[in-house]
Amino acid sequence: MANPEGFIQSQKKKVDQTWIRENPTLKPTKSSFFNKNNEHLYFVGIAQISGENRPFSWDDDLSFLQYLLNANPQTTITGGKAADDYFKGTKVRWNNTVDALLVFDNQNYKTAVDYWHLGEVTECAETIIFPNLFFTNVSNLSTSENTGIQGLVLLPYSASFKVKSSEVKVITQQNQTISGMGYDIDNDVVWDVFIYVEEIDESASYTRLYRNISGQWICTGVHLDQECV
Repeated sequence: MANPEGFIQSQKKKVDQTWIRENPTLKPTKSSFFNKNNEHLYFVGIAQISGENRPFSWDDDLSFLQYLLNANPQTTITGGKAADDYFKGTKVRWNNTVDALLVFDNQNYKTAVDYWHLGEVTECAETIIFPNLFFTNVSNLSTSENTGIQGLVLLPYSASFKVKSSEVKVITQQNQTISGMGYDIDNDVVWDVFIYVEEIDESASYTRLYRNISGQWICTGVHLDQECV
């Protein structure tokens, strides 16, 4: 791709960004896996499993797309019905295999990036159309019982990662307690990632992903979940 940044900006214009909310500031923690030197080498996202048993991640702010294009600019881009018969839009496939780590219920799975897609059509009226990043199927993960569960995706893949997760509580600078899921990447009993869900109303929720970067919790991922009505 000759101009990745220009392409990213063209796609961002198609995605409403007015929904983004202010992030609580969390109290510092112990330094662990991520630091100022390596934070840009990795991408951490929120993973889910679709009703069709496909592992995927929402890319609401297009940060996943930006990371992948910066690391792997060789792509094939299609649009309209060539991207998707029904949803149309824009589809990006990477010419080289990009392996990723998925974590669900303390189980680690190796997968690969399949494609990124931003549709033009939605089945859910009055909802924002967000891009998706789909991964290749994982045979021992694809069960209907897993549909909708939340996990973690980490790029680039490394066989040395043995990510563990657990329900945790963190404290904000205003001394409020927030419950969510903590992930330990390097097995040092210090949480490297924290994800929590804030209920907005009966039809929407807001998920934040924080990374522990040199002991500071930095929000690097958000997702707005909207009920289809």
